[in-house]
Amino acid sequence: MTAAARALEHAAWYGAPRDGIALLAGLDPAGDVPARVRWLAGVCLGATGRYGTARRWLAPGGEPAGSAAASCLASHLRQVGRHAEAEPLDRLALETADSAEETADALVGLVADAIGRHDLTAAAARLENIPTVGRVINGDAEWRKGVRVAWVTAELALCRNNFGEAIRAARLAERRSRDATARRHAVKSRLVLGASLDAAGRLRPAARVLRGTAAEATSMDLFPLVTVAYALRAGILAERAPQTVRRERLRADSAQRIIEYAASGRTTR
Repeated sequence: MTAAARALEHAAWYGAPRDGIALLAGLDPAGDVPARVRWLAGVCLGATGRYGTARRWLAPGGEPAGSAAASCLASHLRQVGRHAEAEPLDRLALETADSAEETADALVGLVADAIGRHDLTAAAARLENIPTVGRVINGDAEWRKGVRVAWVTAELALCRNNFGEAIRAARLAERRSRDATARRHAVKSRLVLGASLDAAGRLRPAARVLRGTAAEATSMDLFPLVTVAYALRAGILAERAPQTVRRERLRADSAQRIIEYAASGRTTR
């Protein structure tokens, strides 16, 4: 692995993705860039809401630069609610996967696509097809698979109103993230936990979890997570703290204006 790939990998999984973006300054997305570097660039850019810029790295000629790039593009589309467009990319990622890591990413993506389309039967069937994930962390691919499987398990449980299962899965995702010292994944896991507590009617702990989540996401420039965390918190506090709600909505809107459209480099300003 190149030095650039190692540094990008650390930023994507264990540090702040914004730190990885600075490493791209001397590289040309239209040039001869290794597929793994392209993927990690897309991960770092997408984590900070730079979806349009990420696309130039992930699909320099208009088509995804490999299985991992297709999975990453699909995840960016899901972030902006375009699940139907994401699914063909995840299918392509699965068809072209040449490693266990790429296969796992594609399979989890397909579960998330079905959840986003509210096809819970398909989501459950796809989730069952993902190989069992143990608690032992064995490299980046293994812990990431475990965390991402826990995320979609929680999301599916929420759709089925099985709030206890959603909370358990979210806590498992957070524990696996912490065990791996994966900061960004821990933040998203707490976001899933906050949403699950909110859905279960446990509003005070939900608001507390989301407050910390929003603050940490802000400190790392994870603008897509910032937007959701503040929006969820505003909904929880709508009746008992109207002044706080206005502040939280302003923060959510501010973060949203920084995020690029998925298919272009423009911001929403």
